[in-house]
Amino acid sequence: MTLKTETPASRNLLSVGTDAQGRDLANKPRQQLTTDWLLVRSGPHNLIQTITIPRGQTVLAIGRAAKDATRFELVAERGATTNGICSEPFLEEAFKTVAFRISVTIKSHDAWTYDEDTTLMVRGQPEPFHHTDHGELVRVAEPTPNPLARG
Repeated sequence: MTLKTETPASRNLLSVGTDAQGRDLANKPRQQLTTDWLLVRSGPHNLIQTITIPRGQTVLAIGRAAKDATRFELVAERGATTNGICSEPFLEEAFKTVAFRISVTIKSHDAWTYDEDTTLMVRGQPEPFHHTDHGELVRVAEPTPNPLARG
């Protein structure tokens, strides 16, 4: 995987859908689908990650990386107008997300790893809670371009 800069004719988007298995409070299986987009473009903040969580939260994280970078980081912070976090009222009250950080390491053209840290203020708890995640993404097939995007 290589970072490519945006040209007038195309943008470099990577879509990552995450289908997480978990259990609800009644111990019943549940799924949570998130959709992430990573846009690589030219400019001072050349990496933009958007995350949408169906239960009512969006995150816009930004970062920088050189064209030949094999490691980079994106950050979103509560209250920022350029790289912020927005939640629906219940999450805002009970599980306030105050920061999001993802570090990515490109291992090859076909694989990369990530480490995420989402910092939450949980109602009734005096200290922040760090929800962390680590994973490896491996290409399983070549991408199929959107037919509407072809020139």
